[in-house]
Amino acid sequence: MIFHAVSTAVAFLVVGIIISPNTPRWLDWVAYSYLLVMLLVGVLAINAERISKYLEKKLDENARNKDL
Repeated sequence: MIFHAVSTAVAFLVVGIIISPNTPRWLDWVAYSYLLVMLLVGVLAINAERISKYLEKKLDENARNKDL
């Protein structure tokens, strides 16, 4: 529960930093970096099943090639 509260607060802070006109340049970089990382995590979470199937297929191929 506390993790959800902290992550929600951080997300709102990042949005506030991005739309605020008078923030230091380094804070803008941190906010945009956090935003991009969260987008990448979301894309990976959405495609997790497809990625897992692909990796299982590759592991099976490698196991078959190793047996030869």
